[in-house]
Amino acid sequence: MPKYEMLRDLLNAALNISDDYVRTVTLAKAGCYLRDMNRDLFLEAFKAALKSLDAIASPVLRVQAMVSVAEEMNKAGLKESGGKLLYRAYEMAKLLPPPIRDSTLLDVTRAACTVGALPDALMYATDIEDHDLRMEALMSLIGSLIKAGDFRRLRNVLDMMDEPWKSRAAMEVLRAYLRREQFASVLSLFPYFEDPDLLRAAFREVGIHLREAGVPEGTYEKFIDAAKALADRDPDLVLTLLSTIASTGRVGIVLKTLADLGYPEEGILKVAAGIINNPDAIREFVGSLDVPQDKAEALYKLVMDALLSKEPSREYHPLVSMIGRRTESEETLVKVVRYLTKLGELGEAHGLASLIEDPRLRSLAFGSIALALIRRGQVSDAIDAVEEVKDRKWKSWLMSEIIIKVLQLYSGRDIKEDFEESSARQAKRWREDAEGGYNRRFGT
Repeated sequence: MPKYEMLRDLLNAALNISDDYVRTVTLAKAGCYLRDMNRDLFLEAFKAALKSLDAIASPVLRVQAMVSVAEEMNKAGLKESGGKLLYRAYEMAKLLPPPIRDSTLLDVTRAACTVGALPDALMYATDIEDHDLRMEALMSLIGSLIKAGDFRRLRNVLDMMDEPWKSRAAMEVLRAYLRREQFASVLSLFPYFEDPDLLRAAFREVGIHLREAGVPEGTYEKFIDAAKALADRDPDLVLTLLSTIASTGRVGIVLKTLADLGYPEEGILKVAAGIINNPDAIREFVGSLDVPQDKAEALYKLVMDALLSKEPSREYHPLVSMIGRRTESEETLVKVVRYLTKLGELGEAHGLASLIEDPRLRSLAFGSIALALIRRGQVSDAIDAVEEVKDRKWKSWLMSEIIIKVLQLYSGRDIKEDFEESSARQAKRWREDAEGGYNRRFGT
Protein backbone atom coordinates (compact mmCIF):
# COMPACT_ATOMS: atom_id res chain seq x y z
CA MET A 1 0.00 0.00 0.00
CA PRO A 2 1.49 3.41 -0.97
CA LYS A 3 2.30 5.74 1.89
CA TYR A 4 -0.09 8.52 2.79
CA GLU A 5 2.41 11.20 1.81
CA MET A 6 2.66 9.81 -1.74
CA LEU A 7 -1.11 9.69 -2.12
CA ARG A 8 -1.38 13.20 -0.70
CA ASP A 9 1.14 14.50 -3.22
CA LEU A 10 -0.75 12.86 -6.10
CA LEU A 11 -4.04 14.38 -5.00
CA ASN A 12 -2.39 17.81 -4.61
CA ALA A 13 -1.04 17.49 -8.13
CA ALA A 14 -4.53 16.79 -9.38
CA LEU A 15 -5.88 19.79 -7.46
CA ASN A 16 -3.30 22.02 -9.17
CA ILE A 17 -4.24 21.06 -12.76
CA SER A 18 -5.00 24.37 -14.46
CA ASP A 19 -7.65 23.23 -16.98
CA ASP A 20 -10.96 23.18 -15.12
CA TYR A 21 -12.52 20.30 -17.07
CA VAL A 22 -9.43 18.09 -16.95
CA ARG A 23 -8.96 18.85 -13.22
CA THR A 24 -12.55 17.89 -12.42
CA VAL A 25 -12.47 14.62 -14.29
CA THR A 26 -9.02 13.71 -12.93
CA LEU A 27 -10.13 14.32 -9.34
CA ALA A 28 -13.15 12.06 -9.85
CA LYS A 29 -11.04 9.26 -11.31
CA ALA A 30 -8.48 9.67 -8.55
CA GLY A 31 -11.24 9.50 -5.94
CA CYS A 32 -12.43 6.18 -7.37
CA TYR A 33 -8.96 4.66 -7.04
CA LEU A 34 -8.39 6.17 -3.58
CA ARG A 35 -11.48 4.48 -2.17
CA ASP A 36 -9.61 1.33 -1.24
CA MET A 37 -6.41 3.10 -0.19
CA ASN A 38 -7.42 6.03 2.01
CA ARG A 39 -10.99 6.95 2.85
CA ASP A 40 -10.23 10.54 3.86
CA LEU A 41 -8.44 11.27 0.59
CA PHE A 42 -11.16 9.40 -1.29
CA LEU A 43 -13.87 11.70 0.09
CA GLU A 44 -11.71 14.78 -0.34
CA ALA A 45 -11.13 13.99 -3.99
CA PHE A 46 -14.82 13.68 -4.78
CA LYS A 47 -15.71 16.80 -2.82
CA ALA A 48 -13.04 18.68 -4.75
CA ALA A 49 -14.36 17.28 -8.04
CA LEU A 50 -17.88 18.47 -7.24
CA LYS A 51 -16.59 21.90 -6.28
CA SER A 52 -14.44 22.07 -9.41
CA LEU A 53 -17.51 21.60 -11.58
CA ASP A 54 -18.60 25.15 -10.83
CA ALA A 55 -15.34 26.51 -12.26
CA ILE A 56 -16.03 25.08 -15.75
CA ALA A 57 -17.23 28.01 -17.83
CA SER A 58 -18.51 26.06 -20.84
CA PRO A 59 -22.00 24.64 -20.19
CA VAL A 60 -21.31 21.77 -22.57
CA LEU A 61 -18.04 20.80 -20.88
CA ARG A 62 -19.66 21.19 -17.47
CA VAL A 63 -22.42 18.73 -18.36
CA GLN A 64 -19.88 16.29 -19.80
CA ALA A 65 -17.78 16.61 -16.64
CA MET A 66 -20.88 15.97 -14.52
CA VAL A 67 -21.49 12.77 -16.46
CA SER A 68 -17.89 11.62 -15.91
CA VAL A 69 -17.93 12.45 -12.21
CA ALA A 70 -21.28 10.68 -11.75
CA GLU A 71 -19.92 7.52 -13.42
CA GLU A 72 -16.85 7.53 -11.18
CA MET A 73 -19.05 8.03 -8.12
CA ASN A 74 -21.09 5.01 -9.10
CA LYS A 75 -17.93 2.92 -9.47
CA ALA A 76 -16.78 4.07 -6.04
CA GLY A 77 -20.07 3.07 -4.41
CA LEU A 78 -21.54 6.57 -4.12
CA LYS A 79 -24.56 5.56 -6.18
CA GLU A 80 -27.09 7.93 -4.67
CA SER A 81 -24.84 10.97 -5.06
CA GLY A 82 -23.92 9.90 -8.57
CA GLY A 83 -27.58 9.56 -9.52
CA LYS A 84 -28.36 13.02 -8.23
CA LEU A 85 -25.46 14.48 -10.16
CA LEU A 86 -26.64 12.80 -13.35
CA TYR A 87 -30.05 14.36 -12.87
CA ARG A 88 -28.37 17.78 -12.56
CA ALA A 89 -26.52 17.05 -15.79
CA TYR A 90 -29.82 16.15 -17.44
CA GLU A 91 -31.49 19.38 -16.29
CA MET A 92 -28.57 21.42 -17.59
CA ALA A 93 -28.37 19.50 -20.88
CA LYS A 94 -32.00 20.35 -21.64
CA LEU A 95 -31.04 24.03 -21.63
CA LEU A 96 -28.32 23.62 -24.24
CA PRO A 97 -28.96 24.75 -27.82
CA PRO A 98 -29.52 22.17 -30.56
CA PRO A 99 -27.91 20.06 -31.87
CA ILE A 100 -25.50 19.78 -28.92
CA ARG A 101 -28.50 19.46 -26.61
CA ASP A 102 -29.56 16.08 -27.94
CA SER A 103 -26.07 14.60 -28.29
CA THR A 104 -25.38 15.60 -24.68
CA LEU A 105 -28.66 14.10 -23.51
CA LEU A 106 -27.58 10.90 -25.28
CA ASP A 107 -24.38 10.91 -23.20
CA VAL A 108 -26.41 11.44 -20.04
CA THR A 109 -28.77 8.59 -20.97
CA ARG A 110 -25.90 6.20 -21.61
CA ALA A 111 -24.29 7.16 -18.33
CA ALA A 112 -27.58 6.49 -16.53
CA CYS A 113 -27.65 3.06 -18.18
CA THR A 114 -24.08 2.42 -17.06
CA VAL A 115 -24.80 3.27 -13.43
CA GLY A 116 -28.04 1.28 -13.44
CA ALA A 117 -30.42 4.23 -13.10
CA LEU A 118 -32.72 2.75 -15.69
CA PRO A 119 -36.01 4.54 -14.92
CA ASP A 120 -34.08 7.83 -15.09
CA ALA A 121 -32.40 6.74 -18.32
CA LEU A 122 -35.80 6.19 -19.91
CA MET A 123 -36.89 9.68 -18.87
CA TYR A 124 -33.69 11.22 -20.24
CA ALA A 125 -34.04 9.36 -23.54
CA THR A 126 -37.60 10.51 -24.13
CA ASP A 127 -36.48 14.15 -23.95
CA ILE A 128 -34.13 13.70 -26.91
CA GLU A 129 -35.78 15.44 -29.85
CA ASP A 130 -33.54 14.15 -32.65
CA HIS A 131 -35.15 10.92 -33.84
CA ASP A 132 -32.01 8.92 -34.60
CA LEU A 133 -30.25 9.96 -31.39
CA ARG A 134 -33.36 9.05 -29.38
CA MET A 135 -33.41 5.61 -30.99
CA GLU A 136 -29.70 5.17 -30.15
CA ALA A 137 -30.45 6.09 -26.56
CA LEU A 138 -33.29 3.59 -26.40
CA MET A 139 -31.03 0.88 -27.89
CA SER A 140 -28.56 1.51 -25.05
CA LEU A 141 -31.42 1.25 -22.61
CA ILE A 142 -32.56 -2.04 -24.14
CA GLY A 143 -29.15 -3.60 -23.44
CA SER A 144 -29.13 -2.40 -19.85
CA LEU A 145 -32.68 -3.58 -19.18
CA ILE A 146 -31.77 -7.03 -20.51
CA LYS A 147 -28.80 -7.20 -18.14
CA ALA A 148 -31.04 -6.13 -15.29
CA GLY A 149 -33.71 -8.66 -16.24
CA ASP A 150 -36.37 -5.93 -16.37
CA PHE A 151 -38.49 -7.48 -19.10
CA ARG A 152 -41.64 -5.58 -18.22
CA ARG A 153 -40.01 -2.26 -18.97
CA LEU A 154 -38.37 -3.76 -22.07
CA ARG A 155 -41.75 -4.08 -23.75
CA ASN A 156 -42.52 -0.44 -23.00
CA VAL A 157 -39.26 0.65 -24.60
CA LEU A 158 -39.88 -1.52 -27.69
CA ASP A 159 -43.25 0.19 -28.12
CA MET A 160 -41.43 3.54 -28.27
CA MET A 161 -39.14 2.46 -31.11
CA ASP A 162 -39.49 2.26 -34.87
CA GLU A 163 -37.51 0.70 -37.71
CA PRO A 164 -34.78 -0.27 -38.17
CA TRP A 165 -34.02 0.02 -34.46
CA LYS A 166 -37.17 -1.77 -33.35
CA SER A 167 -36.35 -5.05 -35.08
CA ARG A 168 -32.73 -4.92 -33.90
CA ALA A 169 -33.88 -4.33 -30.34
CA ALA A 170 -36.47 -7.10 -30.62
CA MET A 171 -33.71 -9.48 -31.68
CA GLU A 172 -31.69 -8.66 -28.57
CA VAL A 173 -34.74 -9.21 -26.37
CA LEU A 174 -35.53 -12.47 -28.17
CA ARG A 175 -32.02 -13.77 -27.49
CA ALA A 176 -32.42 -12.92 -23.82
CA TYR A 177 -35.70 -14.82 -23.68
CA LEU A 178 -34.10 -17.80 -25.41
CA ARG A 179 -31.24 -17.87 -22.91
CA ARG A 180 -33.85 -18.07 -20.18
CA GLU A 181 -35.88 -20.61 -22.19
CA GLN A 182 -38.95 -18.40 -21.89
CA PHE A 183 -40.46 -19.65 -25.11
CA ALA A 184 -43.94 -18.29 -24.48
CA SER A 185 -42.44 -14.79 -24.27
CA VAL A 186 -40.52 -15.41 -27.48
CA LEU A 187 -43.76 -16.22 -29.28
CA SER A 188 -45.28 -12.92 -28.18
CA LEU A 189 -42.27 -10.99 -29.47
CA PHE A 190 -42.56 -11.76 -33.20
CA PRO A 191 -45.05 -8.94 -33.96
CA TYR A 192 -42.30 -6.46 -33.06
CA PHE A 193 -40.20 -7.60 -36.01
CA GLU A 194 -40.74 -5.59 -39.17
CA ASP A 195 -37.38 -6.28 -40.83
CA PRO A 196 -37.88 -9.52 -42.85
CA ASP A 197 -34.20 -10.47 -42.67
CA LEU A 198 -34.12 -10.16 -38.89
CA LEU A 199 -37.43 -11.98 -38.61
CA ARG A 200 -35.96 -14.93 -40.53
CA ALA A 201 -32.81 -14.76 -38.40
CA ALA A 202 -35.01 -14.81 -35.29
CA PHE A 203 -36.75 -18.00 -36.39
CA ARG A 204 -33.39 -19.60 -37.20
CA GLU A 205 -32.14 -18.86 -33.69
CA VAL A 206 -35.37 -20.18 -32.24
CA GLY A 207 -34.97 -23.47 -34.12
CA ILE A 208 -31.47 -23.96 -32.72
CA HIS A 209 -32.47 -23.15 -29.14
CA LEU A 210 -35.50 -25.43 -29.23
CA ARG A 211 -33.21 -28.36 -29.93
CA GLU A 212 -30.73 -27.36 -27.24
CA ALA A 213 -33.53 -27.00 -24.70
CA GLY A 214 -34.94 -30.44 -25.53
CA VAL A 215 -38.50 -29.16 -25.74
CA PRO A 216 -41.43 -31.47 -26.59
CA GLU A 217 -42.88 -31.66 -30.08
CA GLY A 218 -45.80 -29.45 -29.07
CA THR A 219 -43.46 -26.50 -28.55
CA TYR A 220 -42.06 -26.90 -32.04
CA GLU A 221 -45.59 -26.93 -33.41
CA LYS A 222 -46.40 -23.63 -31.66
CA PHE A 223 -43.47 -21.93 -33.37
CA ILE A 224 -44.35 -23.48 -36.71
CA ASP A 225 -47.89 -22.14 -36.29
CA ALA A 226 -46.43 -18.72 -35.46
CA ALA A 227 -44.38 -18.82 -38.67
CA LYS A 228 -47.48 -19.76 -40.66
CA ALA A 229 -49.38 -16.86 -39.11
CA LEU A 230 -46.68 -14.46 -40.33
CA ALA A 231 -46.61 -15.93 -43.85
CA ASP A 232 -48.26 -12.82 -45.29
CA ARG A 233 -45.18 -10.84 -44.25
CA ASP A 234 -42.68 -13.49 -45.34
CA PRO A 235 -43.86 -16.63 -47.15
CA ASP A 236 -40.42 -18.26 -46.65
CA LEU A 237 -40.63 -18.02 -42.88
CA VAL A 238 -42.01 -21.52 -42.32
CA LEU A 239 -39.38 -23.04 -44.60
CA THR A 240 -36.62 -21.10 -42.84
CA LEU A 241 -37.73 -22.51 -39.51
CA LEU A 242 -38.15 -26.03 -40.88
CA SER A 243 -34.67 -25.94 -42.38
CA THR A 244 -33.18 -24.94 -39.04
CA ILE A 245 -35.17 -27.54 -37.13
CA ALA A 246 -34.08 -30.24 -39.57
CA SER A 247 -30.43 -29.21 -39.20
CA THR A 248 -30.71 -29.88 -35.47
CA GLY A 249 -31.81 -33.46 -36.15
CA ARG A 250 -35.58 -33.15 -35.60
CA VAL A 251 -36.36 -34.33 -39.13
CA GLY A 252 -39.61 -36.07 -38.19
CA ILE A 253 -41.31 -32.81 -37.21
CA VAL A 254 -40.16 -31.22 -40.45
CA LEU A 255 -41.52 -34.06 -42.57
CA LYS A 256 -44.85 -33.91 -40.77
CA THR A 257 -45.15 -30.17 -41.44
CA LEU A 258 -44.18 -30.54 -45.10
CA ALA A 259 -46.84 -33.23 -45.43
CA ASP A 260 -49.42 -30.85 -43.94
CA LEU A 261 -48.35 -28.23 -46.50
CA GLY A 262 -48.74 -30.72 -49.36
CA TYR A 263 -45.03 -31.30 -49.84
CA PRO A 264 -44.26 -28.11 -51.82
CA GLU A 265 -41.22 -28.70 -54.02
CA GLU A 266 -39.76 -25.33 -53.02
CA GLY A 267 -40.05 -26.31 -49.38
CA ILE A 268 -38.44 -29.70 -49.90
CA LEU A 269 -35.48 -28.16 -51.72
CA LYS A 270 -35.05 -25.31 -49.25
CA VAL A 271 -34.98 -27.67 -46.28
CA ALA A 272 -32.56 -29.99 -48.06
CA ALA A 273 -30.24 -27.11 -48.94
CA GLY A 274 -30.27 -25.99 -45.33
CA ILE A 275 -29.23 -29.39 -43.95
CA ILE A 276 -26.85 -30.61 -46.64
CA ASN A 277 -23.89 -30.16 -44.28
CA ASN A 278 -25.45 -32.52 -41.73
CA PRO A 279 -24.94 -36.06 -43.15
CA ASP A 280 -27.31 -37.77 -40.72
CA ALA A 281 -30.09 -35.21 -41.10
CA ILE A 282 -30.01 -35.08 -44.89
CA ARG A 283 -29.91 -38.88 -45.11
CA GLU A 284 -32.94 -39.22 -42.84
CA PHE A 285 -34.74 -36.46 -44.74
CA VAL A 286 -34.16 -37.99 -48.17
CA GLY A 287 -34.81 -41.51 -46.94
CA SER A 288 -38.09 -40.70 -45.20
CA LEU A 289 -39.61 -38.35 -47.76
CA ASP A 290 -42.64 -39.90 -49.47
CA VAL A 291 -43.33 -37.76 -52.53
CA PRO A 292 -44.06 -38.26 -56.25
CA GLN A 293 -41.04 -39.19 -58.35
CA ASP A 294 -40.73 -35.79 -60.06
CA LYS A 295 -40.30 -34.03 -56.70
CA ALA A 296 -37.92 -36.74 -55.54
CA GLU A 297 -35.81 -36.29 -58.68
CA ALA A 298 -35.52 -32.54 -58.07
CA LEU A 299 -34.33 -33.33 -54.56
CA TYR A 300 -31.81 -35.93 -55.73
CA LYS A 301 -30.36 -33.49 -58.26
CA LEU A 302 -30.01 -30.72 -55.69
CA VAL A 303 -28.33 -33.04 -53.18
CA MET A 304 -25.86 -34.48 -55.69
CA ASP A 305 -24.97 -31.06 -57.11
CA ALA A 306 -24.30 -29.81 -53.57
CA LEU A 307 -22.20 -32.84 -52.66
CA LEU A 308 -20.12 -32.63 -55.84
CA SER A 309 -19.39 -28.96 -55.17
CA LYS A 310 -17.34 -29.77 -52.07
CA GLU A 311 -14.75 -32.27 -50.91
CA PRO A 312 -16.10 -35.85 -50.87
CA SER A 313 -16.77 -37.46 -47.50
CA ARG A 314 -17.50 -41.07 -46.63
CA GLU A 315 -20.20 -39.83 -44.26
CA TYR A 316 -22.36 -39.25 -47.34
CA HIS A 317 -21.77 -42.71 -48.84
CA PRO A 318 -25.06 -44.21 -47.53
CA LEU A 319 -27.00 -41.20 -48.86
CA VAL A 320 -25.37 -41.32 -52.30
CA SER A 321 -25.96 -45.07 -52.55
CA MET A 322 -29.62 -44.55 -51.64
CA ILE A 323 -30.03 -41.93 -54.37
CA GLY A 324 -28.32 -44.27 -56.83
CA ARG A 325 -30.86 -46.98 -56.07
CA ARG A 326 -33.89 -44.69 -56.19
CA THR A 327 -33.32 -42.26 -59.03
CA GLU A 328 -34.82 -42.79 -62.45
CA SER A 329 -32.78 -39.96 -63.93
CA GLU A 330 -29.68 -41.05 -65.83
CA GLU A 331 -28.22 -37.55 -65.42
CA THR A 332 -28.46 -37.92 -61.65
CA LEU A 333 -27.03 -41.41 -61.92
CA VAL A 334 -23.95 -39.96 -63.62
CA LYS A 335 -23.51 -37.62 -60.64
CA VAL A 336 -23.85 -40.56 -58.26
CA VAL A 337 -21.22 -42.53 -60.18
CA ARG A 338 -18.89 -39.56 -60.15
CA TYR A 339 -19.22 -39.16 -56.38
CA LEU A 340 -18.70 -42.86 -55.76
CA THR A 341 -15.49 -42.79 -57.79
CA LYS A 342 -14.25 -39.93 -55.61
CA LEU A 343 -14.88 -42.17 -52.58
CA GLY A 344 -13.02 -45.03 -54.26
CA GLU A 345 -16.16 -47.16 -54.54
CA LEU A 346 -15.41 -48.22 -58.11
CA GLY A 347 -17.29 -51.53 -57.98
CA GLU A 348 -20.51 -49.86 -56.92
CA ALA A 349 -19.94 -47.06 -59.42
CA HIS A 350 -19.44 -49.60 -62.23
CA GLY A 351 -22.69 -51.36 -61.38
CA LEU A 352 -24.69 -48.14 -61.54
CA ALA A 353 -22.92 -46.89 -64.67
CA SER A 354 -23.90 -50.12 -66.43
CA LEU A 355 -27.57 -49.17 -65.98
CA ILE A 356 -27.21 -45.98 -68.04
CA GLU A 357 -28.43 -46.31 -71.64
CA ASP A 358 -27.99 -42.79 -73.03
CA PRO A 359 -24.70 -42.92 -75.02
CA ARG A 360 -23.31 -39.58 -73.89
CA LEU A 361 -24.29 -40.03 -70.23
CA ARG A 362 -22.92 -43.58 -70.22
CA SER A 363 -19.60 -42.27 -71.57
CA LEU A 364 -19.51 -39.64 -68.82
CA ALA A 365 -20.13 -42.24 -66.12
CA PHE A 366 -17.48 -44.64 -67.37
CA GLY A 367 -15.19 -41.69 -67.97
CA SER A 368 -15.31 -40.94 -64.24
CA ILE A 369 -14.49 -44.57 -63.49
CA ALA A 370 -11.64 -44.62 -66.02
CA LEU A 371 -10.19 -41.43 -64.59
CA ALA A 372 -10.21 -42.88 -61.07
CA LEU A 373 -8.40 -45.97 -62.38
CA ILE A 374 -5.80 -43.82 -64.13
CA ARG A 375 -5.08 -42.03 -60.88
CA ARG A 376 -4.52 -45.42 -59.29
CA GLY A 377 -2.09 -46.32 -62.07
CA GLN A 378 -4.45 -48.94 -63.50
CA VAL A 379 -4.29 -47.78 -67.11
CA SER A 380 -5.32 -51.10 -68.67
CA ASP A 381 -8.37 -51.24 -66.40
CA ALA A 382 -9.20 -47.70 -67.46
CA ILE A 383 -9.12 -48.79 -71.11
CA ASP A 384 -11.44 -51.67 -70.21
CA ALA A 385 -13.85 -49.18 -68.65
CA VAL A 386 -13.95 -47.27 -71.93
CA GLU A 387 -14.99 -50.49 -73.69
CA GLU A 388 -18.20 -50.40 -71.61
CA VAL A 389 -19.36 -47.50 -73.79
CA LYS A 390 -21.26 -49.21 -76.58
CA ASP A 391 -21.89 -46.22 -78.85
CA ARG A 392 -19.09 -46.06 -81.43
CA LYS A 393 -18.79 -42.27 -81.56
CA TRP A 394 -18.88 -41.75 -77.80
CA LYS A 395 -16.46 -44.61 -77.23
CA SER A 396 -14.06 -42.92 -79.64
CA TRP A 397 -14.45 -39.60 -77.88
CA LEU A 398 -13.89 -41.14 -74.43
CA MET A 399 -10.88 -43.17 -75.61
CA SER A 400 -9.32 -39.96 -76.90
CA GLU A 401 -9.94 -38.20 -73.58
CA ILE A 402 -8.47 -41.07 -71.57
CA ILE A 403 -5.37 -41.38 -73.76
CA ILE A 404 -4.63 -37.68 -73.38
CA LYS A 405 -5.17 -37.78 -69.63
CA VAL A 406 -2.82 -40.74 -69.27
CA LEU A 407 -0.16 -38.80 -71.17
CA GLN A 408 -0.81 -35.73 -69.02
CA LEU A 409 -0.31 -37.84 -65.92
CA TYR A 410 2.89 -39.41 -67.27
CA SER A 411 4.26 -35.95 -68.11
CA GLY A 412 3.78 -34.87 -64.50
CA ARG A 413 0.78 -32.63 -65.09
CA ASP A 414 -2.39 -32.50 -63.04
CA ILE A 415 -5.42 -34.13 -64.58
CA LYS A 416 -8.94 -32.95 -63.90
CA GLU A 417 -12.38 -34.30 -64.56
CA ASP A 418 -13.74 -32.08 -67.30
CA PHE A 419 -15.68 -34.67 -69.26
CA GLU A 420 -18.95 -32.73 -68.96
CA GLU A 421 -17.60 -29.65 -70.76
CA SER A 422 -15.62 -31.63 -73.32
CA SER A 423 -18.54 -33.91 -74.16
CA ALA A 424 -20.84 -30.91 -74.59
CA ARG A 425 -18.41 -29.38 -77.09
CA GLN A 426 -18.09 -32.68 -78.96
CA ALA A 427 -21.87 -33.16 -79.07
CA LYS A 428 -22.20 -29.65 -80.54
CA ARG A 429 -19.67 -30.48 -83.27
CA TRP A 430 -21.49 -33.68 -84.23
CA ARG A 431 -24.84 -31.91 -84.17
CA GLU A 432 -23.62 -29.11 -86.42
CA ASP A 433 -22.06 -31.60 -88.78
CA ALA A 434 -25.32 -33.58 -88.96
CA GLU A 435 -27.26 -30.39 -89.68
CA GLY A 436 -24.85 -29.24 -92.37
CA GLY A 437 -23.23 -26.70 -90.13
CA TYR A 438 -19.94 -26.94 -92.00
CA ASN A 439 -21.54 -25.69 -95.21
CA ARG A 440 -23.31 -22.85 -93.42
CA ARG A 441 -20.14 -21.67 -91.71
CA PHE A 442 -18.04 -21.62 -94.86
CA GLY A 443 -20.70 -20.73 -97.40
CA THR A 444 -20.37 -23.84 -99.54
